[in-house]
Amino acid sequence: MRWILALVVVAGGCAESFTRCEDCDAGADARMVPDPAPDPDPSPGPGPTPDPVPDPDPVPDPDPVPDPDPVPDPRPCAERVAPGRATFILTAIPDVNVGGGREIADGSDLDARVSDETDSAGCNIPDFTDPVDNVRGIDNQLASLKPTFESFVPFGVDDAIRRTGFAVNIEVVPLPEEVDGACASVVLRREGVVLRGVGTVARDGTVRATLPGQLRFAGLIGDGEPWRITNLALRLDRGLRTGALAGSQTVDDWISTLMGTITDGEVPVDVIRSTLESVADLNPGRAGICQAVSLGFLMEAR
Repeated sequence: MRWILALVVVAGGCAESFTRCEDCDAGADARMVPDPAPDPDPSPGPGPTPDPVPDPDPVPDPDPVPDPDPVPDPRPCAERVAPGRATFILTAIPDVNVGGGREIADGSDLDARVSDETDSAGCNIPDFTDPVDNVRGIDNQLASLKPTFESFVPFGVDDAIRRTGFAVNIEVVPLPEEVDGACASVVLRREGVVLRGVGTVARDGTVRATLPGQLRFAGLIGDGEPWRITNLALRLDRGLRTGALAGSQTVDDWISTLMGTITDGEVPVDVIRSTLESVADLNPGRAGICQAVSLGFLMEAR
């Protein structure tokens, strides 16, 4: 027992037990080093980061409610059509606006279909909705190009159109009786050209008519090659005070017009062609690229 007490004294009075020695060969002055106390069980780590919870699948937009079919008007054409004649001047290219989830622009439905990004027959170019009577399927890609034209016409495209004083004389009379939904006879005259067609009449008196033939005019925007507009259509508001003139022009004719009109030869023809083909929406070709671009102008009676 005494040797144990002596060992405790030599070890510096520590009453702890020792199992190993530091510098044991150094003799009695060597100190025994206690075994380190075992670390307590480490706290468990947070573990791997869980995978993020995936966002729920977006709820698809509901299919738009189709516009209801108009209720047939039982009145005879003579009561539905207000006859009249007026001289209209073109005043502007319509602006494109957004409302109710749709792009809105004035014009006419030139291909009798409502196209969206999936409609190959419309070259996947979405149609507009008319701001006047909410008609869908409006074709007017000239409205889409208006901001591009503005960069070439310093005083504004609409001002350029008004300065030309481009005028057409339009006469509307009722048909003796309704024919395939049409109740109005429409005649357009300009500089010896006479175009005749028939049109439908809405309950508010709006007339929409198609006119076979071609309308040529120069100087609408600048002094380039004449515009050659076919597939003509008119919207005439009741009272023949305001309306819209629409139609189409082939991409090749557009290039001839624009090369000498607003670009003054400064823009390469391949750039003009690619720009036009990106919005062409009528007369699809074999490669799925449409060959004509729709257009539409606002007009007012003078």
